[in-house]
Amino acid sequence: MDSLEDLLISLALNISVAVIILCSFSILRLIPKNKTFYFRTSPYEVRWSLTRTAPLLKEFLNFQWRNYFKVWIWIVETLKMPEPALIKHAGLDSTVYLRIYILGLKILCPICLLAFCILVPVNWKGQALRHVHYTFHSDIDKLSISNIPYGSNKLLAHIALCYVFTFWTLYILYEEYKKIADMRHEFLKSRDPCAEEFTVLVRNIPVDPDNSINDQIEHFFHANYPYQYLKHQVVYNTKSLSRLTARKERAMKMLNYYRNKNQRTSENSTIKTGWLGLWGKHMDAIGYYVAEVENRTEEENSEKNKLTSDDTNVIRAAFVSFKTRQEATKCSQSQQAIKATKWVTESAPEPRDIYWDNLLRPWINTSIRQMLVWATYASVLCFYMIPIAVVQSMENLEEIKKLFPKLAPVIEKLTHMGLVKQIGQLLIPGITLKIARELLRIIIEMICKMEGCISHSSFERRSAERFFWFYVGNIFLGNVLTGTIIQLHQSPFRTLKGIGSFVPLKAKFFMSTIMVDIWAEVAVDILNLVKLLKFRLNPKVKYGDEAVDPAHLLFSASEPQVQYYLLLGLVYAVITPLILPFVIFISLCSYLVYRHQVINFYDKQYESGAVFWPTVHRHIIYSVIISEVLLMLMLSVQGEKLTPLLIPLPILTLGFLKYSNNKFRSAFFVYPIEAAMVKDIIQQQPTQLPFDLNELLQDAYMHPSFKDIRAHKCDASLAASLTSRCANLHKLRFRGADSADAIIQIQARKLREISGDYFRKITDAPVSVIAARHEELESLQLGPVFCERITSEHRCPKSLSNLTHRLNWSLATGKHKRFLSYISYNIVSK
Repeated sequence: MDSLEDLLISLALNISVAVIILCSFSILRLIPKNKTFYFRTSPYEVRWSLTRTAPLLKEFLNFQWRNYFKVWIWIVETLKMPEPALIKHAGLDSTVYLRIYILGLKILCPICLLAFCILVPVNWKGQALRHVHYTFHSDIDKLSISNIPYGSNKLLAHIALCYVFTFWTLYILYEEYKKIADMRHEFLKSRDPCAEEFTVLVRNIPVDPDNSINDQIEHFFHANYPYQYLKHQVVYNTKSLSRLTARKERAMKMLNYYRNKNQRTSENSTIKTGWLGLWGKHMDAIGYYVAEVENRTEEENSEKNKLTSDDTNVIRAAFVSFKTRQEATKCSQSQQAIKATKWVTESAPEPRDIYWDNLLRPWINTSIRQMLVWATYASVLCFYMIPIAVVQSMENLEEIKKLFPKLAPVIEKLTHMGLVKQIGQLLIPGITLKIARELLRIIIEMICKMEGCISHSSFERRSAERFFWFYVGNIFLGNVLTGTIIQLHQSPFRTLKGIGSFVPLKAKFFMSTIMVDIWAEVAVDILNLVKLLKFRLNPKVKYGDEAVDPAHLLFSASEPQVQYYLLLGLVYAVITPLILPFVIFISLCSYLVYRHQVINFYDKQYESGAVFWPTVHRHIIYSVIISEVLLMLMLSVQGEKLTPLLIPLPILTLGFLKYSNNKFRSAFFVYPIEAAMVKDIIQQQPTQLPFDLNELLQDAYMHPSFKDIRAHKCDASLAASLTSRCANLHKLRFRGADSADAIIQIQARKLREISGDYFRKITDAPVSVIAARHEELESLQLGPVFCERITSEHRCPKSLSNLTHRLNWSLATGKHKRFLSYISYNIVSK
């Protein structure tokens, strides 16, 4: 990209590819067969209006031609959901992640306006590059600070705006930090009772040869917390049990698949028992997998008994639960023993957030593993300077000729064709860099797993932090460094001025990578073509939802990437403002796409309460400091006398980082004892929904391999309570609204809570379990009006006159999960 014309051609090419991908998504989402895939986690009021069954031809084609004139309506629908509803639907983690894009737009939009109004005209009138004919200069550099003559007073405008941009960024960061801290406090205050509020994780329990670990834990906490200690759950070494459980689950999945298939086709399926089903004796598929499940169950039960009967299989760690939140908070924030390395306590992560493999590793080895991980990470980053140098060489067609001499004749011939130059200098380096990034992400995740993180959230935070420094050290500074060596043909270590002078010249390269990311990263994510093809070609999708693999937001890769865009915007805001519209455009596109995915596609893997925000805040502050230091290096080239004017800025920025962390950071890592006490008091009020703490903690922190199929079954007492409340609500409605409005509202609220829990348990159960519990569904006595509503919404045959038959119909057609979720959502509307 040597001219503005090349830049516009490249921009048009990349945006055209992105528009084609987004148009493909907008059309594919209209096909009825694809709506189960693209709207897998949509709110019920949206999802059920989109997932109706139809005749065979209508499953693959949408005959409502008016919908094709509204292919972009998904953007409007994505923005409709307010933030409180988004928190309730997707969680605080996803909501705060989306606010990173909003934060970037708040910072960069005013900066872009000022830069284009003041700095671009000043740079254009500099005329310093008019008589310069270096091959590495381009027309884009004439709009940068490189076009300002040495020692010109025009540099004062850049220094003044650097102060303005810095103070504006710090102000927005402070307000956002305060807002996120308040959101977290309100979220923790208003959420329903959960197991992690009453539980602490105890690690490095000392060895006592005279007592078992269970007795040891019970004696210790009874002595220190005699009135508030409730129970504990030890951690077992379940590596062998996990393998058996995985085999059993695969057999159960195949058994359910063949049962549903036989129910649909009325034919008995057969399989070959040999390797991969390619040869061997023919057997009835259901009979084979029934025997397989029984054998795996016997092996699993035998292994469970072996683990629980031998103390050598117990890890020196346990989850200890208390009767109140206040006591659990005190325990997690205090030292339990004289030796600080014994009886180490911390707040327990969410049950679904636990990374069980790392929990089995000794706590005492954590420091050693962290040092090894950092050493390995540093070695990988040094090694990755090689592909970065290759990408830099590929930026110029002349350098490609030097790297691959055999391609020189081909390049000479193709250079005369119009778009080949842009493709060679833009698409190839950008795509190569993206492939290198994806490979490194996998490597970093493998390295971080060895570090010993006990939760998925902490693992992803550490992976994101290391990936951010890869962006800063390799992709940003590495490109500047290797570009200085390759194009200036001098060692940058001889003087820092070599790097400072080359920073503006790399703006066009970073523009090219942003333009590639618009379609290769953002647009491709919403299309999900590979997963869609897997979903459509998988025969199991005809018989249920199991073919839709769970997907979640890949925080470890997406969070550092948006901060990388913000880094580019902050660094080049004063140096080369032309990059700002590119950063703003990709931030806006990313916000729309990921907001749509969070609402409609991504599952909520865990909920940490936005504990990652202090890391995001710190990284943005580091980006501001990097921008200030690079501008100082740039001014040392343009005018040495003006450089000292910027020295106070990094000092003030570091002072702001310390001040903001002192004020807000503890809110993300320390749960206030006062807040825990207030929530305990509020929970005891008669207006609050009662809950059974023992039932809540019964198997919350039990290893998933120990949970058998009974955990999927619905509690009979819960069904009885739901039935009773349905009857009471009907009676209240017949008394008249004037006398019982308040009572009806309270009963309806309680009914929603109970029915949500009840149907959640049913929905997560296997098909066979749901079919066995149809009596409980029938006992709810849903009225005929409600049944008619279900019939019309789901295109269910009207001959199915009661709920049991409708349930059997949904099981046969593979729509039982959506059917039960719909009942749960509308239970009080009948």
